[in-house]
Amino acid sequence: MSLFQPDNLIQLSILLFFGAAAASILLRKRDALCNRISNIICIGAALILAWASLVIISGGHGPVDINLFKSTLPFIELNMRVDALSAVFLLILAILTICVSIYSIGYISHYYGKRNVGLFYLLYITFILSMVFVFTSSNAIFFYIAWEAMAVLSYFLVIFESEHEENIRAGTLYVVMTHIATAFLL
Repeated sequence: MSLFQPDNLIQLSILLFFGAAAASILLRKRDALCNRISNIICIGAALILAWASLVIISGGHGPVDINLFKSTLPFIELNMRVDALSAVFLLILAILTICVSIYSIGYISHYYGKRNVGLFYLLYITFILSMVFVFTSSNAIFFYIAWEAMAVLSYFLVIFESEHEENIRAGTLYVVMTHIATAFLL
């Protein structure tokens, strides 16, 4: 089995995203370094995710099953399945992650010393991971956990500039709408 198989590439991408989240925590006191390192790792992880997605979409590989956590209890396993449809969504997510990460390098610099840049990147990166898990979860419980994580993390990203009243209103409206959607999903 080669490192360049889609399942290995997807796992490597997930590990890199976790590494970027860890870097954002470790470098939280050094805003500029945290900004650059977190974004560079995110761009690399997204490029790897895009590559794996393209391999699956092109038909060069069948669906990929990845077991993150096995359990003897039913429905408590964390399994991912990447088929051609989920690979399309992963490719779109990877492209958006690359674009947002490149843009963020300059945009976040005006928050140096004013906001916790490390916290922003922790939220941003774990949001990306939750989206990966939403697109690839292969059982209902894992999907629901990933969906809730995505909803809560995106709420905190929306209200990151909490001094603006419109951000608080938008965040509140967003969290209400996502939980109504979650209720219908459930």
